[in-house]
Amino acid sequence: MTYKGRFAPSPSGRLHFGSIVCAVAAFLRAKSQDGLCCLRIEDLDLERCKTGNTKAILDDLNTLGFVFDGEVLIQTQNTKRYIEQGDYLFTNNEAFYCSCTRALLKQRPCSCSSLHLEKSDNTALFYKVKNNKGSFNDALRGEVFVDNIQNTVCLIRKDGIISYNLACVTDDIDMGITEIVRGADLIDITPVQIEMYEAFKACKPNYLHIPLALMDENHKLSKQNHSKAALDLMAPEKVLIKALEFLNQDISNLHTLSCRQILQKAADRFTLSSINTTDKVISIN
Repeated sequence: MTYKGRFAPSPSGRLHFGSIVCAVAAFLRAKSQDGLCCLRIEDLDLERCKTGNTKAILDDLNTLGFVFDGEVLIQTQNTKRYIEQGDYLFTNNEAFYCSCTRALLKQRPCSCSSLHLEKSDNTALFYKVKNNKGSFNDALRGEVFVDNIQNTVCLIRKDGIISYNLACVTDDIDMGITEIVRGADLIDITPVQIEMYEAFKACKPNYLHIPLALMDENHKLSKQNHSKAALDLMAPEKVLIKALEFLNQDISNLHTLSCRQILQKAADRFTLSSINTTDKVISIN
C-alpha cells in the first residue's frame, strides 16, 4: 500500500513555527517513503477562521517550497459529508442528540443518551465513548496509554458547526490516509478517534505524534497564544532549517539551497529515530 499522509492546518492565522514543524515532519515522513502528502484546510471554526486566512496559509506553504499531492480539501466545502457521517453514527446507536444547556449541566449530569431525542434546532450530536482508557502504537513513542477519557465527544454543535473530531476522522477515512503525523497535544484524543474508525467500520491509520514547539515552559506556540507568523521573523530557508534542527535532522550543506531543494535533500536523509519526544522551548527571531 502506498504511504499517504497529510498536513491539516487551521486557518485562524498565518503559519507559526509550530505549524511549520508539523508540516515539515508530515511532508518528510511521506516523501522519505516515496509516498504522498496531501493538504487539508480545517476551517470549520468560523469564529476563528477568518476570510483570507486560507489564502495566506497557501501562500506561506508555497513560499516554503511545499508541493502537496492532489487537490486541497477545504472542510467548509465538505459539510454535507460530515452530516451524513453524523447521521450514520446516530442511526447505529453510536451517537445521541442532547438538548442540555450549560446552565442545566451545572445542576445535574446529562441523561439525554437514554431519552432517544431526535435531531432539532435545539440539539447537539454527541459520540458515546465506550472506554475511559485507551492505548495505541505510535511510530515515534511506541505504546501510548491514555487515561481518564471523557465519556462523550461533541460531533455537531447546536448551531450546526461540525466538530474537529467528526470532520477529522471522516476526512482521513475518505482521503485514505495511512499515517497521521501531528503534534503531541492531540495524543489524548487519539483513542476516541480510533473508536470512531471502528464505529465507521474503517481501517484506522498509523500515528506519529511529534514534540511541541513551546513559547515558554507552560504554553505551546499557537495562534491562540498570539504566536507570530514565522515568515515575518525569518527568511523561509532559515525557517525550514530551524524546523529540521528542531526535529534533530541533519542540516549540513543546506544553507545555500532553495526551500524546495532543502525539503528534497531533507527527505532523502530523513531519520525518524533522531526525533526527540520531549517538547522544547524555541526562540524565533
